[in-house]
Amino acid sequence: MHPFSALGHLLWKSLTSLVGGWMGTSLLAVVIGGINYFIAPYVDGWLHGERPVKKPRLTGSVILTVIVWLLLYGLSVVETVYRNHESLVRDNIASAAKLTSQERELAKLKASLEQDEERINALTVPEGRDSLRRRTMRVADELYEYLKKRAAEHPPQAYPDSRDPNPTDERKKAIQICQKYDLETQDYYLKHFRDRMVGIVKEYESKGVTTRYLENDFKQRVPGVMAVGSAWEGSSMDELSQFRDLSYHVDARDHLIVF
Repeated sequence: MHPFSALGHLLWKSLTSLVGGWMGTSLLAVVIGGINYFIAPYVDGWLHGERPVKKPRLTGSVILTVIVWLLLYGLSVVETVYRNHESLVRDNIASAAKLTSQERELAKLKASLEQDEERINALTVPEGRDSLRRRTMRVADELYEYLKKRAAEHPPQAYPDSRDPNPTDERKKAIQICQKYDLETQDYYLKHFRDRMVGIVKEYESKGVTTRYLENDFKQRVPGVMAVGSAWEGSSMDELSQFRDLSYHVDARDHLIVF
């Protein structure tokens, strides 16, 4: 780069920089004022064929320095504001483009979510109140509550014992009361629960669910109910729990669940 070009570039950068603008314009104004103060009289005398004045013209130099400083500094401020404005415009354009791109992506995601929601709604069918598994749980709950109440109100346990072939009259009476109570429980079950539970078991069998001996057991006697938390809960003796487990083999639309 040519020395004068480099000097001019450096001077222009100093004039147009935020901090260097004040320093560069001041320095240039002082140089011009100094030229006017010391050299201008000689140039003026040479042009007019006169001898230069002995005393430099200080007032004119100061005025010229101030004017030059104001002009240069004003130009540097205008140029700085313009550059900042251009930079701000470029940043705004870039931000607007980025925002537009993000809005398009957001619109695509929203449309995709709406489509997914429509597909889910199309596949999701509310479970009916009389679905197979709800009927299973409902009758199981009703029977459990009934048997729990009967067990709580059961008279003292008294049943025939082969080890006592000749029980006392008081013992005989207790056995009669106990047997009568159990017979009432069985009659109530046969009238209010048996057909419902046997019918539900048959529905599971028609779908291919293994029900073992539940249908036969429910026809003959009251299902066995084990105490919650006992060692027998969930065992083969706990027929009501086995009945409840059938509901896990079908979905909300009574379709067989294949594992």
